[in-house]
Amino acid sequence: MNIRFVGIITKRNTPKVQQQGNELAAWFSRLGVRAELDQVDPEMDMLVILGGDGTLLHVADQASRYDLPVVGINMGYLGFLTEVAADEMYHVLRAIMASRVNIERRMMLNVRLVAAAPPRDASPVFALNEVAIVKGNAEKVISLCSWADEEYITTYKADGLI
Repeated sequence: MNIRFVGIITKRNTPKVQQQGNELAAWFSRLGVRAELDQVDPEMDMLVILGGDGTLLHVADQASRYDLPVVGINMGYLGFLTEVAADEMYHVLRAIMASRVNIERRMMLNVRLVAAAPPRDASPVFALNEVAIVKGNAEKVISLCSWADEEYITTYKADGLI
């Protein structure tokens, strides 16, 4: 994998992680790789996520729109999606840059909410794990028709759906 331009996404409001992001950007720069902090650009070759699963999920939609590979570095305690431990970060990134890794494609959900009242149609949203639809402040239950591809599945009457 030829890496020339990398995005480094850091967990917000976490100075230690943001400092690690600055150090990682400097490391990439020493290797002749352009690195941008907390930006997603379609010209990037990959994204490095420093944080946890929430940080990764926050940018999964943008990454999928640009077909960007993502490597998640777990900077916290538990990471199902951010599988690389912080102390393995540079080792794994060297392996990626040397093309000694396989890219694993993950299934994404493409969700579009169509309301009964105008405005009826919203832009699609991509999600990696799950989507939660909640009624908000409405006092009644809501009807949720679900479709997969173009095939109707069922209608749920509930105060939300995950």
